Amino acid sequence: MQLNEIIQLAAFYLGLDESDGKASAQLCKCANLAVNEICADHYPLTRETTVQSGTGKIAYSELAAERVLEVLSVKRGGENTRFRSFHGYIKTEPNITAAVRFAYLPGEYAPDEAVPIPDKIGARIVAYGAAAEYCLINGLFEEAVVWEKRYKDSLAANLRKRGEITVPARRWL
Repeated sequence: MQLNEIIQLAAFYLGLDESDGKASAQLCKCANLAVNEICADHYPLTRETTVQSGTGKIAYSELAAERVLEVLSVKRGGENTRFRSFHGYIKTEPNITAAVRFAYLPGEYAPDEAVPIPDKIGARIVAYGAAAEYCLINGLFEEAVVWEKRYKDSLAANLRKRGEITVPARRWL
């Protein structure tokens, strides 16, 4: 999905004119904040990168241009290897080539860029979050509470696991 879709939906929900440059710029910022919140708290984006560990110290900057949230695993030849996470780097065995799997936060997106939100989330939920942020920034606190509630409720409904419900068979006494 494109960030433009989210901005248009949020503008529609708030009754704003999309041609207003200031409102569009604020909505773009708010949509990016909502995307970051979803990726940080609910659906982390993951990536795997192969790096060379000369001294056993691998800086987060070697892994990705994005902000690394958490290192999930370090594998050497397909086997998990021990590592320790520190501020700004991870420590592992020296002189190995390792596949590092990590969760990261996305950067800022322009309105015409694609946003890496899972399809099951949808633009509507992100637009609710953007609308809540917009109202909060502009001092519309009561409306912000309403949009925040819609946003949180929609995310909670989306996170709820849906499975087959079975009722145990009845027995005669």
